[in-house]
Amino acid sequence: MTLPLAQLGDTQLMAAVQQGTQAAFATLVARHHSRCFTLAWRVLNDPAEAEDAVQDAFLKLWNNKISYDPARGNFSGWLTRIVTNSALDRRRLVKDVSALENAGWVADDAPRADRLAESADLHRTMAAMPARQRAAITLFYIEGLSMAEVAEVMGSNPKAVESMLSRGRTALKALLTETEDRNEVMR
Repeated sequence: MTLPLAQLGDTQLMAAVQQGTQAAFATLVARHHSRCFTLAWRVLNDPAEAEDAVQDAFLKLWNNKISYDPARGNFSGWLTRIVTNSALDRRRLVKDVSALENAGWVADDAPRADRLAESADLHRTMAAMPARQRAAITLFYIEGLSMAEVAEVMGSNPKAVESMLSRGRTALKALLTETEDRNEVMR
């Protein structure tokens, strides 16, 4: 008796995908799409571009399915690397255009400093960071990857990742302080 695809592990599903089983591929996509989209969105700061990056990543997965080797690492790390690289590739292609809402600060009756920790404000703040720093911070602090895993995903080395994280934390702190200062002035 064979198990339904939804009950198989990622490694078993990838073995089926490597044999050309489209239903196994669809199961992997359904299982991992949300996490992949969140990662791409954090790197790109644009939901439409993030969706395109995820589609590109899953297309790369299908086209390069033979390159997956469970002996070299787990499926989740392999997929994270594909998604991160796809998002960074798209980031290089996208020209930065500021949203109209960022054109100027408009005073608002509600204080905003106490809401800065909300995900939307933090996401906007992170959006001002360089894409590779944002990706490193996302992978390390939000996705919970180790320094070595982040280095592998980003095609770098742990020392370079440590430097990116340090610069990213410094930039994030400065941007958060700047945002809080602007909010104070508006009160």
